[in-house]
Amino acid sequence: MTKQRTVTTDLSAGRQESPSNAKFSWELAYIDLQPKTATILKDARVKPDQLRAMADGEVLAIPGVTDAMLEEIRAHYQAGLVDEVKDIKKEDETKKHDKKQAVAEAADNALPAKSVSTSPRMKYPRHLHGRSALYKSKLGKLGDKTYTIANAVSLLKTISYSRMKTVELHLTAKDTGLRGEIKLPFSVGKEIKVAIFSPELLETIKSGKFDFDILLATPADMPKVAPLAKILGPRGLMPNPKNNTVVDNPVKRAEELKAGATLAYKTEPKAPLIHLSVGNLNQTDDELAGNIKAILNGIGVTRLKNATLKSTMSPGIKLDINL
Repeated sequence: MTKQRTVTTDLSAGRQESPSNAKFSWELAYIDLQPKTATILKDARVKPDQLRAMADGEVLAIPGVTDAMLEEIRAHYQAGLVDEVKDIKKEDETKKHDKKQAVAEAADNALPAKSVSTSPRMKYPRHLHGRSALYKSKLGKLGDKTYTIANAVSLLKTISYSRMKTVELHLTAKDTGLRGEIKLPFSVGKEIKVAIFSPELLETIKSGKFDFDILLATPADMPKVAPLAKILGPRGLMPNPKNNTVVDNPVKRAEELKAGATLAYKTEPKAPLIHLSVGNLNQTDDELAGNIKAILNGIGVTRLKNATLKSTMSPGIKLDINL
């Protein structure tokens, strides 16, 4: 049996009321008005709620509506009722918002206080307080000048204060796209883990559990290595003929790399910057200076704008690259 939707007409109030879930019907609209008035409003497609929100001048602007009809309309559909409903709804929403905010504040107050770190790094973040006093004191020893390689290496050992002993050389080139290899006279003080591609290593790479720094392969191996590009590429380990990791004799190449006598360099993809590790502070001044000179000569000072020498966390020392 189909349920019939009922609509109640309150003639004394001059308005029709329908259930909140009832769909609006033009056939049932304005049954409390004269047929001619109702027809004009229906033809203009003005709903009762819209009518209540309209000013008298807007109602008279509807084609066919006369002053007499306006009086009849206003007797049943008084202006301003919609605004009153909106104000009531707005007030209810404000009360709900205030209640939620009060509940949230009560929940926050109930939580235990968060512990605050006493670490100087957290207490005095660099972006708010700048460099540490120790760093500034070391920087003050440098001044705004350039140093010869020998003097820079000697000075670097006096201003370095980190437990990390890596010596870094940062170069600004005139163009991007520079890459190559340089044979260094001394070790860079770092043990390089070199792996040679094999079927056994293939499965290890697929598992993602490997710890080598360089992967070598022969040209014949590359079809097998290519599917691993998604794993090796993001880590900078994909063999490439341009950096001499695709070679005919990978065993010989691995011995050269493990000896630390060969250093690969290249600029950043979108900036003419080169970052290299040239040794560590435990090496002699002559060894560090020898590696730096070999790098500058290998790249070519005419292709460089400037060079900065530093160790981990130390201030940078500007180098005189006019060898």
